[in-house]
This record gives sequence, structure tokens and C-alpha cells, in this order.
Amino acid sequence: MNKRSEEQLNAMVNPNGSDLTVNGYRLVTVDDLKRDAESIAMLQAANATMKALGYTEHGQRHAGLVGNIAQNV
Repeated sequence: MNKRSEEQLNAMVNPNGSDLTVNGYRLVTVDDLKRDAESIAMLQAANATMKALGYTEHGQRHAGLVGNIAQNV
């Protein structure tokens, strides 16, 4: 996995300029993950594995649904 610089993480986590922090740490949103190339690649690989095992779709759509539900908890 690639290590990212603090500037890259800040740009990814804070695209609209709002400062989402808890105890000095930036929060990652569902939208941040939807745009992150590394997260997308991992979801695609996991979905291909799940499909090979006979499971239904568990890719980006599923991750978005679960992420939105978790965000509301």
C-alpha cells in the first residue's frame, strides 16, 4: 500500500474546505472514499473475489449503501 503525504490526505479528506476533525484528526467521508483510486481498486478486487465465491455484488454500490447507513448511526 502506498503511503500518502499529509498534504495528499488533507486534499482528499477536505475537498470542499470544511474542517471535519475529531481530536485533531480529519474525518474521512463516504464521498472521499468514492473518489479515492486505492479504495476503488480494493473494492473491485474484493468484489471479484466475492463473485468467484458465488456471492452477489459487493462492490462500490454496496459499499456506498453500507457507508451511508454507518454514517447515520
